[in-house]
Amino acid sequence: MSNVTAGKKSETPVNKKDFWNTSDLALSDALALCGVKYFSLDACATSIMESKGADFIAPEKDALKIEWGYAFADANRTVWCNPPFSQKELFLKRAKEQSEKHNLTVCCMIPFEPCTKWWREFVSNKATFVYVPSGRYNFIDDETKKEVKGVNFCSCFVVFTPLHTKEAIMINFYRGFASKKEPS
Repeated sequence: MSNVTAGKKSETPVNKKDFWNTSDLALSDALALCGVKYFSLDACATSIMESKGADFIAPEKDALKIEWGYAFADANRTVWCNPPFSQKELFLKRAKEQSEKHNLTVCCMIPFEPCTKWWREFVSNKATFVYVPSGRYNFIDDETKKEVKGVNFCSCFVVFTPLHTKEAIMINFYRGFASKKEPS
């Protein structure tokens, strides 16, 4: 008989699963990994208050349809994308397409699930880099604006660039390395 226990199931109500905001710690690491001080565009913000970019695509504008190349007044052609996880495949496909079409660097925060079919189809041979943190990031509750601890899955940063080769390069890093704040 095995002592292995199954992973903790999510206690998040279904109607809230797609509404988790990026923590400052995760954003700080993503910016440092992409080598920029800010993202020019947030492809998935629900409001300007939640945006992690200088500009954002509101849900009613539909980031899966609108062109992402409109928002770049300077040389910083970077996009942040923390997609609704129920639509991660669609956003990964769109990120790759928009990166190539508009010469953008697109950083997506998604669940780290390299053994899945969707990962093999949309990440493995499409992304330029996959940054894998040493621990889990907490998210911010969309309603309360408070940090939600005890996330039961690992996230990673998947970066698409026009310079993509054949296979995504996986790079491990220490979560919180770019911030003075200690990860919890």
